[in-house]
Amino acid sequence: MKLLSELLMLPVTTESGDALGTLLDLRVDPSSGAARVVALVVATHPRLARMFSGRSTEGLISELGVIELSAVTRLGPDRVIVAEGTTVSRARTKGRAGR
Repeated sequence: MKLLSELLMLPVTTESGDALGTLLDLRVDPSSGAARVVALVVATHPRLARMFSGRSTEGLISELGVIELSAVTRLGPDRVIVAEGTTVSRARTKGRAGR
């Protein structure tokens, strides 16, 4: 088991090692009555990763990318690994994230 804090700022790669971004945050769906993680929020450019490091992504999530949680195949010791063919989609939000 890992803590969220251990995962933040890890690279996100495909199984073959293609870099997709840096994990900055998680999207959670609270509508089920229990918080359920549904997606990874990633910075696809190193400059964005540095800019958001340790900061909330609320309100700025549209500048970042999203990878659906179902694409995650495993957590490596130093990276988050997703299925081959996974792509980063642009975040879709209405105004500020979480509203």
